[in-house]
Amino acid sequence: MSSSKNKAPCALLENAEVTVEAKGTFAVARRVVVVDPRRCKRCDGQAHESYVDGNGYEILSPCEGTRLDTRIERFNTARIPARYHDASFDTFRLRMPDHPVVLEELKRYLQGFVPGDRGRLFAGGVGTGKTHLLTACLRYLTLEKSIACMYVEFSHLVADIREGYSQSRSESEMLTPLAHIPVLAIDELGKGRLRSEFEQRIIDELISRRYNDAGVSTFFATNYFPHMGNERGANAGQEFLSDRIGERSQSRAFDLCEFIYLSGEDYRADRFKRGF
Repeated sequence: MSSSKNKAPCALLENAEVTVEAKGTFAVARRVVVVDPRRCKRCDGQAHESYVDGNGYEILSPCEGTRLDTRIERFNTARIPARYHDASFDTFRLRMPDHPVVLEELKRYLQGFVPGDRGRLFAGGVGTGKTHLLTACLRYLTLEKSIACMYVEFSHLVADIREGYSQSRSESEMLTPLAHIPVLAIDELGKGRLRSEFEQRIIDELISRRYNDAGVSTFFATNYFPHMGNERGANAGQEFLSDRIGERSQSRAFDLCEFIYLSGEDYRADRFKRGF
């Protein structure tokens, strides 16, 4: 089991930390308290802060430190794969000249992020860091901003829905939690059988429901380059994202997200060549 640590933004115990571990299928966060704990300077251990509003009334609000457990719960319910338990902006490998710019712009964007903002669509070849950045975004939004998020790998979602049929559950029932979660990250968009009717129906409904909800944001990662229109030119033999999910779903995904292309070679293959 391996782990990574984040300093809590504030905690009732001033020097509390959050550690994230690979535990089973998912990444799991938990609170860690080091020796000699001290009271929070913001609330003096009272678990709330007070301020006077414009009408002269004293208002009590929970101290940010009491929300640490909520942040941990947000992370633990996001279903981030265990393999990416340590995925953060600090651990992203800057292997191409454009990567530092991409990373800094992404961090600035997330600092001011609120649900309902346009998400991000990460596209690039295999092993270019798309899933790393996708899960790093979820790590930041849950542990730093306490926003409810969910990660799904598209082919696994399809398999789960097929399995749900045996329990007499409808597609709509199973998609509803994903349709309404404030931040949804869909990995491996377009993966699976080429435009099967069942998979097409799933992605169409999910994207459509999120497209029509102004209070949610959607993030994607895909190996397929987006393409708009009918002119393919020299790339006539290449499969594009629209070939995998349809023109309508791709168009709506573009409305929901800003496109980020990640250049580079497969870092996993490079590690294999170097013997580690």
